[in-house]
Amino acid sequence: MKNIYKKIILLFAIVILFFVILELFFSILEKSNVISYDNYFKETTYNFGSEYFHFDDDLGLVNNNLLRINSNKTFKTNIFVLGDSVTAGFCVNNSYVNKLNRMSNLSQTRFFNLAVSGYNTFQEYAVLEKTTSDPDIVILQFFYNDFINSDIFVNQSGNMIRIVNANYDHSSKVLVDNFISSNIFKVIYSFFVSNNPCFGYSLNDNCFAHTSPIVYNYLNKIVDIVDSRNSKLILLYVPLEKEINGVRTYDNYENQYARHFIEDFSKEHNISLVDISDDFLGFDLDTGKAEYCNPVDHHPNDLGHKIIAQKLHEELLKLDII
Repeated sequence: MKNIYKKIILLFAIVILFFVILELFFSILEKSNVISYDNYFKETTYNFGSEYFHFDDDLGLVNNNLLRINSNKTFKTNIFVLGDSVTAGFCVNNSYVNKLNRMSNLSQTRFFNLAVSGYNTFQEYAVLEKTTSDPDIVILQFFYNDFINSDIFVNQSGNMIRIVNANYDHSSKVLVDNFISSNIFKVIYSFFVSNNPCFGYSLNDNCFAHTSPIVYNYLNKIVDIVDSRNSKLILLYVPLEKEINGVRTYDNYENQYARHFIEDFSKEHNISLVDISDDFLGFDLDTGKAEYCNPVDHHPNDLGHKIIAQKLHEELLKLDII
């Protein structure tokens, strides 16, 4: 029996020694620039104490309006708006949410913008789940990047590290939190992430096939939360303009897939859908684009946000909500 214990102890010692040597080996390779994890693990310079965002251990960046709606007084009609960089107002001074607030009676109705750039449907669901006050209306903006994996933020020795396209719903965050300092972990993790069909920001059939069931699941979860709070859900689809053969067009694969996906979901669940696609086709959205916005950027400019605000306002009036 003693010999068995000795063999077990020896085996454990050999395994531990193996991993120590492997860890040192990968560390030397990284310091020698033979291998790099820069495409997967990036130190971020986000100001987590800004007036717009704060850091949440589970989600990373979270809009500060989440704190406001959970602590401040509510209004007769409270409307929560979930989305990504489009709703967050990337490239414009006033997003469509700001414009809706200006179009409404602020003593009665208030739109709360909970969007953060880069969010997918899981993160929008997670933010809604964190709200402690019940909305009357939830507007969920849907966009092509709802199918893309999200980033994970972790605190490593006081430095905020962004793990790029980690996975869709942060299910690996506990693993990342505990092993982020290990070079062995970084090598293994980088391999699996880089072979995920949704790594990077280009969508394809494999990525859509991989994440569509997950997106559908989190859309259902959002519906369940909205129903449990006796609220009403409105879906908003903003099209993706993409350059093809030197021409910017909405007639592209990513846009068509995302549009049909959310159309089918809205019909299946009898949910109002405000689709901006046809309204954008008749306008030159490049006209009047802010100087700090990339000329080939796919985010709507101020004209685009005015169109979105007007269409949502018409839908809310039609539903006798405002």
